Amino acid sequence: MPKPEQIFSKLKGDQYFSTLDVTKGYWQIPMTDEDKEYVAFVTHKGLHQFKVMPFGLVNAPATFNRLMRKLLNKNEKLEIMLMMCLHIQQIGKVT
Repeated sequence: MPKPEQIFSKLKGDQYFSTLDVTKGYWQIPMTDEDKEYVAFVTHKGLHQFKVMPFGLVNAPATFNRLMRKLLNKNEKLEIMLMMCLHIQQIGKVT
């Protein structure tokens, strides 16, 4: 994981910056029909299944990371920033 100073030094000289809010990113990934039974839960109102990927699944971070890498498609600066965001999301702060 690169340090923030290393990341910001790579952005030196760039003119345009943007943000990508990924706080609810998992909810943008649809569940396949065959996987919905694995994320089902029961309440007093009946059986419910997630239509999108819920937080808390073991493979959710890897699935989200893979999707973001495909989306950013080898853009080095965006990928570095994504790594930093995912790291912050996982531990709650920059180390």
